[in-house]
Amino acid sequence: MNIIKSILILAISSFAFVACSDNDDTEGPKIIIELPTDNTQYEYGDVITLRMTIEDEGGIEKFKYEVYPEDETGEKFEMKEEVELINYLTSFTDTYTIAIPSRPNNTSFYDDGNYILKVTATDFSKNQTVQQVRISISNEETE
Repeated sequence: MNIIKSILILAISSFAFVACSDNDDTEGPKIIIELPTDNTQYEYGDVITLRMTIEDEGGIEKFKYEVYPEDETGEKFEMKEEVELINYLTSFTDTYTIAIPSRPNNTSFYDDGNYILKVTATDFSKNQTVQQVRISISNEETE
């Protein structure tokens, strides 16, 4: 009887320890943006290659990447993509392509400007981390 009681106490203690350790996760995922590098220049109509690594010991729930202008004045390009991971991952590296449209419509062009490419990652404890790079997008120069 004492052996069963000891095993039961040990099992309950182990479960309590594991359950408490899940709540101790206060750090968000680590994000490394390999491409593009800060201050990369693009033209409207180009494709941005986003290569990134995200790591989190407790698992990565989702991430999003977005491109938006630093200055909202004029005709500007924006995009946002959110990805919920289907499999449980603690680390992954992937490459995404972001098509920059050449014009907003047939009669006008986008205004040149500086943009932010931002990646936000969330782990299963709902901790978030943000990493970003600055890029510039301009119209093709004509002579």
